Amino acid sequence: MLDFDTAMQQQENLDELCARRPMDVPEVFWPNCNYGHSRLLKEYAGYPMDMPIMAVIPHGVYMAPGSSPGKDEIAAPVASILSYPAYLDNIWLRSSRFTVVPSASPFLYARALLEDAPAQPREGTLFFPRHSTDCVRFQVEYERVAEELEALPDEYHPITVCAHFFDYQQGWMKPFVDHGMRIVSAGHLNDRDFLIRLAHLMSAARFTAGNALGSSTFYAVAAGLPFLLMAEDYELEIRHGFETPTPSDSQMSRVEEYRRMFRERVSEPTPEQREASDYCLGRARFQSPSGLMMDLQNVHRLAVQNPTVVRRIQQAVAQGPPQG
Repeated sequence: MLDFDTAMQQQENLDELCARRPMDVPEVFWPNCNYGHSRLLKEYAGYPMDMPIMAVIPHGVYMAPGSSPGKDEIAAPVASILSYPAYLDNIWLRSSRFTVVPSASPFLYARALLEDAPAQPREGTLFFPRHSTDCVRFQVEYERVAEELEALPDEYHPITVCAHFFDYQQGWMKPFVDHGMRIVSAGHLNDRDFLIRLAHLMSAARFTAGNALGSSTFYAVAAGLPFLLMAEDYELEIRHGFETPTPSDSQMSRVEEYRRMFRERVSEPTPEQREASDYCLGRARFQSPSGLMMDLQNVHRLAVQNPTVVRRIQQAVAQGPPQG
């Protein structure tokens, strides 16, 4: 298990930490490796690390009713979905062939694995910029964002910027460096220690902030940290034919409600924010190690007993995961 001191030492070589790397956890639905999700569930439950999880693990936090599963998820060579938040259960039942298994965010399991880790001195703010990917680019005025961060009250300083690996690779963090801010990262998408490293980074912060709502918003609250939503000022560019769903009115209503509750500066998460984080991360569905082990064994059984799924598994294994 990655400890705090090692996670901090790794920040001294961000080129290496953010570099592309192959997946090193065997999965038949390769996105389950993202951010170390499948590794965390296996480690917490004591499930064999060399056995794939035969269920879709959601990519991140789904904030709004009306969200629909992605095409890749629906076509996954498995028979189940480890579903959270609760509103997604009926959506999965309507739109897929999967057995819905109530579940919780892997970040909650990362927190549980670090429950006995020594407490760290806390100072300043860990800031999460709106990040891009190879398929979805957000054009952000980073200089303006750095100036806005610099203008925060003294208690929010020093500012540490947690860079997404893609943004770091593009060199987009320079304006923050020019303003004297430290850059850190949780690592590459395929890094099995990603969420553990993120939890360690949060353990040394007094506040968190970002210029967009995202998984980090709700992870921060789960870690006991207040999150400040700053000005959201960016332009979206879709690349390589990537499809993004058009949000419904109900989706936008939910997102606007979350925006409202994170706009104010607070010294600790409010009850309203904690309730939102607990719901979006599925805290009520959090399992004991034995309970999660039973779920992982059950979804494996459902997959291998289904001839159609077995054929899809064989095809996925033959094809292999994408590299880098």
